[in-house]
Amino acid sequence: MVNSFNSRFEELEKQFSNEGFEVVQANKGPWSHEDVEGFAYELETVLPEKGAKKGVVKRIFSLIIEALQNIRLHGSLDTEGKQASFYFIVKDDEIFRIMTANIIHKDVIGKVQTRINRINSLDRAGLKEFYMDTLTDGQRSSKGGAGLGFITVAMKAKSKLSCTFESLNDEYSKFEMFCDLQLKKEDE
Repeated sequence: MVNSFNSRFEELEKQFSNEGFEVVQANKGPWSHEDVEGFAYELETVLPEKGAKKGVVKRIFSLIIEALQNIRLHGSLDTEGKQASFYFIVKDDEIFRIMTANIIHKDVIGKVQTRINRINSLDRAGLKEFYMDTLTDGQRSSKGGAGLGFITVAMKAKSKLSCTFESLNDEYSKFEMFCDLQLKKEDE
């Protein structure tokens, strides 16, 4: 499975370049809590050098920490006990695109897709209400989460979440998700 992730990582590097995106940051997992903090700290320096305004830097910083912690805590391990994953932060003149990928057990694909569809169906006010309802409903996942990860990512990105699932074997799939942050005057 790790080879599949490495191949996809290399394929995306080429694809982003061909589409006119500049890779701001990209890493392959697995990573520790300290690694995630290091990636985020590096972004605080790199993003302003790439022309990102303070508001955009703060949003990307929060978003990438949330996304990577979600992968670290909730991503499935492959049959060899490894957590294959990667992420990209790329930009062009109009957007920053954040893309993540990790292993997901096939049993939870429906739940994840339903969750993302619900998030994408909501306007900004509805998303805030869903966040508060989820925060206060008292339910926790088997891994201790309250289900706020995708909601938080969508709120920080201020855009819809896109995702795909690709079968890796009878039990697991590769889950790819991306969102775009528009570079607008409101973020200056």
